[in-house]
Amino acid sequence: MPSVPSIRCSRFRSRLGERLARDVGASPFRVPDDRKALYHAAAVFASNYVVASIDEAVQVLEAAGWRRAEAAKALIPLVEGVVANVRRRGTVRALTGPIRRGDAETVGRHIAALNRIGPSGAPRHLPTSGEELPSIEVVYRMLGLVALEIAKEAGLDPAAAGRTKRALTRDVAATRRRGRR
Repeated sequence: MPSVPSIRCSRFRSRLGERLARDVGASPFRVPDDRKALYHAAAVFASNYVVASIDEAVQVLEAAGWRRAEAAKALIPLVEGVVANVRRRGTVRALTGPIRRGDAETVGRHIAALNRIGPSGAPRHLPTSGEELPSIEVVYRMLGLVALEIAKEAGLDPAAAGRTKRALTRDVAATRRRGRR
């Protein structure tokens, strides 16, 4: 599967690099020097953060009683299907699930279940370094708000979008006031 190569070189080498990229099935694209950090940040979102999101899902399945290896293996077909759907339809049309449908009740049930893993807004600690991470429920809410913007772009009814946003943001302000971020 072709990736998006990044080659920094002279004009002559740039032409050669572009030809090589096309030869391996990639589409060359010149990124100006002042935008290379954005290019790299986009690659991090599309790769590293996908891995981080899958790991969050694995941890949720572990909390539901799955073994880690089983959970990871079970999620692979779903992730592959998502990538195939994005390839075919683009990000906006590929979004599915309760946020795309505006199903605020299901979103609320997810948040309640995630709160049972750990207290609402309570940080988690990395086992290797002890560093603090936001709770899984906070991560769900943050990504949910991003997905909600995509759902609205895809045509989600404004009333359903409002209900879903309330489900995603309910009790967040009270939790922050209590100092339990």
